[in-house]
Amino acid sequence: QIALDTRLTDELRKEGLARDVVRHIQQLRKDSGLEISDRVDVTYNAEREDLLEAIETWRSYIMGEVQADVLVSGASGPEAKDLSVGDGALKLSIRRK
Repeated sequence: QIALDTRLTDELRKEGLARDVVRHIQQLRKDSGLEISDRVDVTYNAEREDLLEAIETWRSYIMGEVQADVLVSGASGPEAKDLSVGDGALKLSIRRK
């Protein structure tokens, strides 16, 4: 018999949000025609505190997965994409190095 704990902890929720952020950035990279080896700068704006905390907690993971040299708050302008992560809005912008 196997016991499986199906409770979602705050840590697991933040990890899930971070993985969703990675997925969105990877899609932006693909849509922009970037190569896998291309380094990028990523800017973001998030309206929800839990999403901001997830990005900060998982910063190294996110940057490593998407080949980012920079991951900072401040996405704005027409190039920034409005996305949905979890129950919140996220604005993302990437720029090739």
